[in-house]
Amino acid sequence: MTAVKEMADLLTSAGIPGVDHVYDTMLPSGEHASVTTTDVLVTDVVETFDDYGSDVSTTKQQTVALNIFYGTGSSANADTVEDFLVSFLSMHGWACVYSPGPTIDPDTSQLSKGMQFTNLTNRKE
Repeated sequence: MTAVKEMADLLTSAGIPGVDHVYDTMLPSGEHASVTTTDVLVTDVVETFDDYGSDVSTTKQQTVALNIFYGTGSSANADTVEDFLVSFLSMHGWACVYSPGPTIDPDTSQLSKGMQFTNLTNRKE
């Protein structure tokens, strides 16, 4: 299972307060036009193999991006959602490595935020 799918499944099971949907890789057709629901899109950033021993990598570092689209008709609180994500994911071995400020879509007034999380695992040979 890919890191993106694993993360999407983990977030779906978490019941993030205020989040209506969690998607992996891409938004379903037609969903990108909706700005009324709060959605999280999980995408790949990078996967790095490292810490070589006997010419074989022994660790794998995976980084995924969470793109949060806050619905204009949603009661989701950005601080609550983002704090929940950082706390919940740290309990599951993921660390937040990038979290710039939010942006506002000038056409829809929809708030969005991108965050990146990484984890390091030992590889099974």
